Amino acid sequence: MNRNAYHVVVVLALLFASAFASGITIDQRKAVATSTANGAQACVNIQPFYWELGESTGVVVNGMSGGNTYLQTTPMNIASATKWMYAAYVAEKLAQYYAYYDISYVGTAGGPEPVPSSDVQFLTMTSGYHSLVNSTCEQVVPSQTVKACAGAPNGEADSGYNNYFTADDVGHFWYNGGHFQVHATGGQYASTPADPTIYPPPFMVSLGSLYGWQPTIDTDELGTAITTVLGLTATTDPGANEFRFTNPMLAGGVKTTSIVYGQFLRKILDGSLRIGKLLGTHAVSDVCADGSYDCTPIPPPPVANEVWHYSPGHWVEDAPAVGDGAFSSGGAHGYYPWIWLQPRPGDMYGGWTTPIYGIVARDEATLVPTGPFDVANPDESIGWTSVLCGREIRHAFLTGVQQP
Repeated sequence: MNRNAYHVVVVLALLFASAFASGITIDQRKAVATSTANGAQACVNIQPFYWELGESTGVVVNGMSGGNTYLQTTPMNIASATKWMYAAYVAEKLAQYYAYYDISYVGTAGGPEPVPSSDVQFLTMTSGYHSLVNSTCEQVVPSQTVKACAGAPNGEADSGYNNYFTADDVGHFWYNGGHFQVHATGGQYASTPADPTIYPPPFMVSLGSLYGWQPTIDTDELGTAITTVLGLTATTDPGANEFRFTNPMLAGGVKTTSIVYGQFLRKILDGSLRIGKLLGTHAVSDVCADGSYDCTPIPPPPVANEVWHYSPGHWVEDAPAVGDGAFSSGGAHGYYPWIWLQPRPGDMYGGWTTPIYGIVARDEATLVPTGPFDVANPDESIGWTSVLCGREIRHAFLTGVQQP
């Protein structure tokens, strides 16, 4: 075969492949997503769970894998999936502030930004506040506040308190809820000028005085504050629209249902929430301040060859070998919400270009790893195994091919 004939064959083959890929119907995509959720090994490993995949306008396909233990209406402890919601809350509150004072905020890059750099370092976990011990806030007294959690003794000899500040680690990633907790108390403005035309006063974003848990009343001020600002249809009462904080931690205290979290993700996709403008921005490497991976819940090389980045309140799944550019905020109990916006150069996704979101939902309290990620026992890291399954469902839908 001469060179010209070879080129013709290659071009025809590519055109045929493209035409075949773009011809994948929505029913085919839904079918392979369902069969993958029920049969792919990564998903069989974590059954039972609820899952869904959708667009900005609603759910496209969903189901229960391995039984009906978890439903779309089942309230679950979503752990670190809370972080994404808090970052979205901050972006909305700051927008309200700027509108109130008629300020056009100009970021460090010379253009408008939804969140100034003073807040970004907290939301990307590079603020130096990484000493919070979760157990000091999980077993709370009825009136413990966000501020009380931030200032609680943590039992650690080197820091002493949850709000201990490590100056040398400013600008370095360290996965810990302390960044969010201190931010929520208004601590990021402690050393800034009082001029409200330059810096938002703490009361604009502070949740420090609100109860994180108050069982003697049927409302939860903290949960209501978040859902009201985000415009979610939710209630602190038990049920399908439940949304409440079981503890006052802004990085991991929410208990809610996939009905509510699905609303949140769709609002990001349809542009209702400003956090959508922050997806993938201000991304920092998940390599820890000391050069290790001891501070991150993502399994380090060579365990899984995963090196991600972290943006305000969410992960960027951009590992060169396996990442598809999705954004996510998985929790330690197995709740894994994600958003995928568009194919990256070189991706072959069967002609699908519409932004989508997804959820893998379960609430497991066993096999909790000893650290953020248990390198010695990777299969026991609940949050990570949900990521592996959710990724397979996403890829099945996008490619139209069932995953093994």
